[in-house]
Amino acid sequence: REKEETLYDNDEFTREPEYLEIPGKVKYNNFIIDYKEIDSKFKRLDRKNVRPFVKEFTNSNKKIINYMVKEFEMKKAAADYKRSWSSKSGELDMSKIHQYLLKDDIFNRVQITPEGKNHGVVMLLDWSGSMHGSVQATMEQATLLSMFCRRLSIPFRLFAFSDGYYSETDIRLRELEDDIYSSDYGSKKRYELEQELEAYKNSKIFGTNVKKGERNFPDLGRFHLLEVYNDSMSNNEFNKAMENWFQTSQSIENHYYYADEQITFDGEFGCARGLQLGGTPLDHSLFIIRDYLKDFRRNYNIDICSLITLTDGASHRFSDRNSKLVDRKINRVFDISQKEYYGSTTHRLLDWVKETTGVRTIGFYITNSKASDIAWEGKSFCGSTVSSYGDEFEKKRKEFLKLSTSFSDGCYDLAILINQKKLKLNYDEDELNVNSMDEGANKGTLKRALVKAGSNKMKQRVILNQFVGQMAV
Repeated sequence: REKEETLYDNDEFTREPEYLEIPGKVKYNNFIIDYKEIDSKFKRLDRKNVRPFVKEFTNSNKKIINYMVKEFEMKKAAADYKRSWSSKSGELDMSKIHQYLLKDDIFNRVQITPEGKNHGVVMLLDWSGSMHGSVQATMEQATLLSMFCRRLSIPFRLFAFSDGYYSETDIRLRELEDDIYSSDYGSKKRYELEQELEAYKNSKIFGTNVKKGERNFPDLGRFHLLEVYNDSMSNNEFNKAMENWFQTSQSIENHYYYADEQITFDGEFGCARGLQLGGTPLDHSLFIIRDYLKDFRRNYNIDICSLITLTDGASHRFSDRNSKLVDRKINRVFDISQKEYYGSTTHRLLDWVKETTGVRTIGFYITNSKASDIAWEGKSFCGSTVSSYGDEFEKKRKEFLKLSTSFSDGCYDLAILINQKKLKLNYDEDELNVNSMDEGANKGTLKRALVKAGSNKMKQRVILNQFVGQMAV
């Protein structure tokens, strides 16, 4: 017994470990609100303002999407060629037959190129209050990536994770919450209702109803994944979903406007009920999406599946500070403790998702921090160990001031930190600036201006641009 204290964490600030059970497959459909239910909330929406905006957005980006598709296909073809090899066909090369006494290689050779790998994409978009100020720009950037996937017929899903959605179909949850609210605090009835509510929430996660104390399940609260787009939508459904979400994001960011101001959304309708910004249940999303990713890969026969998160801050509390995930299906215990710094639980959950699903993870972090804090932001977001001084830091600082910088040494396979001030699409930068050139400019000047305009188009679509580079492998 002299060494028993070495068998557990003896930090004075650390509690006894909390073990969170994963007895089986998560019932993720209980937490996903499909696009049809969301669309039903927009029956009274007057689309006369938002529809032209969506049409203009689509037309303005169509050429760029097509260009990115061609670039992706070229990179993919290059990657396929790199994996190809030369092999003997078994047929004689008659032009070499006279050399049979000198050489053994007198057969025709063929170049064998393996079939390209199937891709799939699942995106998680932060729908929290702190996204105010960048939610419209982020929705536009995520929509561009969705349009790209549709153009290539790549299976994809875009979800907004939220704890502010009040599901009208979950009648039992509403009844229990109303009964608890109306009961006396500290009463036996309230205690029994709280126990019943906890058991009901547990049954939603795994389909298993247990008594308190038998097992600990994560408390997901009112967490939901709101389906924004998917690859099975018709063109009409996709365009209508764009109108719904552009209406929502614009009304959130432009809550106050002048009566005579030209707006591109229905000001009277505003934001549909339940779609307001809320908390940041990123950890909850990772917990639920793990089993979804497994089924998604299997159903679409996907070789390379990418999980993308788009967020501007750390997740709110998912578990106790000192927690372990007990995955009964594979008989493993995963440490998801939050010890080093705020957000470290997210890093450990990402490691758990990657190890158990084999997906590639890409994280986009939208921040308004100073460029001088970029090393700390990288550590907080993905656990990067880049120093806050030196040549590498200076390089990333300059990249961030222009638009974005990336880290590849953390919990994400690729983490991109985006300067919030540069996130919004500026269509003026897409055009060739003729006024800035002198009259009679030579061919070299014109060529450089064209290259710069083309480069600006790609760089501005930062999420799509970064993703294409990672995807074509």
